[in-house]
Amino acid sequence: AIRRQVALSEAVYAGSARVEDVEAVRMDVDLAEKKNRKELLEQEMERIWKKDGVPVLVDPAGLSIAALRPAVVVDAILAKKNLGTTKEMAPLVIALGPGFTAGEDVDVVIETKRGHNLGRVIRSGSAVPNTGIPGIIGGYGKERVMHAQAEGILRNAASIGDIVEAR
Repeated sequence: AIRRQVALSEAVYAGSARVEDVEAVRMDVDLAEKKNRKELLEQEMERIWKKDGVPVLVDPAGLSIAALRPAVVVDAILAKKNLGTTKEMAPLVIALGPGFTAGEDVDVVIETKRGHNLGRVIRSGSAVPNTGIPGIIGGYGKERVMHAQAEGILRNAASIGDIVEAR
């Protein structure tokens, strides 16, 4: 995650993540299990909820959506394009950022571009297209964003905010 210490998505890699008083816990469910998928998902969610946690499920194919039939689906992937989200997934389908058209592939789009319209609910049309250029903060735009040179999992020797000494 870009903002690792303030994002519950870190639970995907670490198993759990805490931001202030909210703890997210990665669900341990075999989504390949077709026969009992709904039951298994519900049991795992209940287990986490009983401990006051927020369930986090890694489900790239979206198999849990069909199994659970939720009232609302929120696509918050922020891929800057639609990776397969459709209005048929739930009675209300919401998508964040560019790549979606409210009224066509989703019901509602939420603007994610920095500025006056950030967070605006769009019921017809699309969010501002991706420019590929980060918003300017303190006079810096693309200079303040780091990109990995290769694919893989980052393993840190220290946490953000730790005091370290040069050797």
